[in-house]
Amino acid sequence: MFRRAPELPALIKGPLPGARRALKGLPQMGEGDQHRMLLFAAEHPVLPVDAPLSRVAQRLGYGKAGAKLPEDGAIEFATPSPMS
Repeated sequence: MFRRAPELPALIKGPLPGARRALKGLPQMGEGDQHRMLLFAAEHPVLPVDAPLSRVAQRLGYGKAGAKLPEDGAIEFATPSPMS
């Protein structure tokens, strides 16, 4: 994957909109996989949401029954910037 796009690690660690665009062209990478890569490889504050996770969250009282998943399949967290 990185041989085809050696600039990919730098792109996905950049701003979130550009990181999402960079991952769209990768073969066999679905939306959920993209969000997992953004979370674990690029440390973006994004939570991948799939149907099973959504059902568990509803059973625990989060969200409304029958509510749709977020449009892009992920929840972005508002996290404070690390102190430098």
